[in-house]
Amino acid sequence: MYSDVVLSERTKSGGTLRLASDVTRSAVLRDRGHHLGFVIRFFHSDAPYQPVRVIRTASGVRWGEAIRIASELLSTGSPFEDSRQPALPLEEPSNAHFVAPTTPAAPSEIKSGETLIEPMATASPPTGSLSPVNHLTSVTIRRFKRITDASFDLANLNVLVGGNNSGKSSIIQALHFGVALLQSLALSNQWKASTLNPNQLIYSPSEDIYALGSGGRLLQDPSKAMSLDFVLSSGDSCGLDVSKGKNRNISVMIRNPHVAQQLSSLQSPFSIFSPGLAGIAKQENYVSDGVLLRTLARGDANLILRNILRRLSTNEPSWSAFMTDLADIFPNIDITFSYLSSTSEYIDVAVRSGEYSVPLELAGTGVLQALQILSYIHHFSPSIVVLDEPDSHLHPNNQRLLCGLLRRVSEERGTQILLTTHSRHVVDALANAASFLWVRNGTVEVASSDDEIGILLDIGALDVKERAGLPSTTTAVVLTEDELTRSLELVLQSSGFDMQTTAVLPYYGVTGINQLRALVNVIRKTNPHAKIVLHRDRDFLFDDEVEAWKKDVRQLGVEPYVTAGRDIEASFINSSHLSALNPELSAELFDQLIAGVIEQQKDELIKDFVNGRVEVARRMRHAPPNSGVLAVDAMKNVGADPARYAGKQILRAVRAEFRLMHGRNLKTDTRSESLSEPFLAGVAGKIPKPRV
Repeated sequence: MYSDVVLSERTKSGGTLRLASDVTRSAVLRDRGHHLGFVIRFFHSDAPYQPVRVIRTASGVRWGEAIRIASELLSTGSPFEDSRQPALPLEEPSNAHFVAPTTPAAPSEIKSGETLIEPMATASPPTGSLSPVNHLTSVTIRRFKRITDASFDLANLNVLVGGNNSGKSSIIQALHFGVALLQSLALSNQWKASTLNPNQLIYSPSEDIYALGSGGRLLQDPSKAMSLDFVLSSGDSCGLDVSKGKNRNISVMIRNPHVAQQLSSLQSPFSIFSPGLAGIAKQENYVSDGVLLRTLARGDANLILRNILRRLSTNEPSWSAFMTDLADIFPNIDITFSYLSSTSEYIDVAVRSGEYSVPLELAGTGVLQALQILSYIHHFSPSIVVLDEPDSHLHPNNQRLLCGLLRRVSEERGTQILLTTHSRHVVDALANAASFLWVRNGTVEVASSDDEIGILLDIGALDVKERAGLPSTTTAVVLTEDELTRSLELVLQSSGFDMQTTAVLPYYGVTGINQLRALVNVIRKTNPHAKIVLHRDRDFLFDDEVEAWKKDVRQLGVEPYVTAGRDIEASFINSSHLSALNPELSAELFDQLIAGVIEQQKDELIKDFVNGRVEVARRMRHAPPNSGVLAVDAMKNVGADPARYAGKQILRAVRAEFRLMHGRNLKTDTRSESLSEPFLAGVAGKIPKPRV
């Protein structure tokens, strides 16, 4: 009988290895050196000093994987039949020294670089403490919802980013749907071409299964079937095609069924999908294992969190490891239970911090997120955990703590993580640890460091790739901070821009040079020949400040357009434009009307000038201006040229005055030659023709 195992990690640095806990509790090994692999030795109980089997692992094999292999070999009693040992084992270092657990060594006998692990309590690995071997290395999704063809590689820790409606949720739904479909087939024991009723499906993102097809229609034609392909870290691959069947059923064809079966277990789920915190019930009945596993497979793990915690607590090694990981984020948290199978109707779970205790559903969102993720991982040991915006409703500090947890889970336990996010804090926290995948229009591509995802998140510009268009359809991209772009579009059109091939993109903060640089980098990759224009309202900037800003913008290859007046709406305070649209008044009478309104509003313009210059100083990080000097400047500048500081508030007053005089609304929002801006007209003449 093979009863004991010794594991030792080899390092380049020779630094001391430290076992965080015994192997049955956490299986976490921390090392300051560079990981080269593990050496696993088996000893017969009758010969404790002579190993009968040695397994060396490659550097890519993780601690949990190595222990899992060893434990399974022990449980089967057939270590010589293991076929999963690395094909290219590393050479054992000359200074390696192993101590059989049946003969414990004194601390002085254990040299630097050695680790002694006590005998395991049971032959088989404890539930939830060890990581599965296989991960996903590549996924291809075709004709699923709005996804036409998306193929992407996965690392250990992956972050999906993209604008709203870009397809992020469809990506993770497709992945989990594929695994759940395999689980459904396993329950019916159908591994060839088969027909399933939608009621047999464990999970579906929609009640209408046919709506999951391309464009909302699942077709019978096999060449147009929904298709999912998975490549595993073992090198094996499998796939499935789903098409419309008869009588509201679906037809499923599996490629490489023997590989697909590795992903189909309900008891040891390959993937766990956590859609977020929504739906944690105030009360939760105890459910059977079958109900729990099916609920988990449906992606509703949050509805059975108390059941999972309860089951996890009955496995002392796994529970200890779970609480150890939880303490790294929330060191003063304890979990208590109140449930008797003979009398209790509900599982009561409380979260205690010091002297205070609250029911589970009243715990903070950060605590609940950590409890969910850690309990899933420690109880089920999935290969991959899929998280849909786990940062939602979390304070930035808790978002960073959550990211630290995900990094630990990925690095130390070998669990693969795939998450979506809109959070700058998450992007920053995982910047050097995760693979970022940019989703746009249902396609996936690797985001580079040049894309500056964090900055794009700050200004809400993760959709810029979709909106910047293709060279065949978009020849000019105009960036602006104005959320309402109608006025700018009229000025552009009047200046000669073809609005059919011009994309006007509003992003808050885009006039900042750092933010602009990030946007321009992405636009250039997406549409390299498009002319890029940046609009900025002049507001209360002085001429020298405007010219300095224009110089910085031009260095990025962008055309800077600054309004002549205070804002873009000032372009419409134009007597020629107004008289052309409203013939009741001549241009001369409109000049008189505008001058009268400006005179009435002069005090307000002076106040605006003072406040505006204070804001300019703040943005430029200058010292606050002297109030006396500022008051003098305001009187001088506004008094000399009040029309220069007229903007949307003056236009509103002109409209109100016209309505009183003529009993109808003033027409302003129509293109006219009088709205043409010479600078923009010059840019329009340089715009290339669409590329076919």
